Amino acid sequence: MIPYKFHKADDFSLVNLSTEEEPEEPLEELIAQYEALCKNHRDHRLSLQELAKPYTCVKTINGKENMVIDFERWEKEDVETFCAYICGEVNSSCVFEAYEYVIDLKIAFLNRKDAK
Repeated sequence: MIPYKFHKADDFSLVNLSTEEEPEEPLEELIAQYEALCKNHRDHRLSLQELAKPYTCVKTINGKENMVIDFERWEKEDVETFCAYICGEVNSSCVFEAYEYVIDLKIAFLNRKDAK
């Protein structure tokens, strides 16, 4: 598992912690889709950072604190927990959309890892 640094600035980017390089294909689109999913379910306004809190830790890199997210730890049960936060309940439509997002994100990470 290659750890990535998560930035929230004008847009989203992920940086490989071992090389400090940004991936060739940023995941802004997937992240934006998921934020839209969060906002579309009831009045919950969860950001990706809030959603990923159980999977984050803060590491100091070059004297600055950075949030690190280990997306590979997201499993089916965790997705259902997130859905309960987003939707107020676990329903098949919400679980499917969220799980699809996590699978896409894992595949993107794995493809990037294999390419290096």
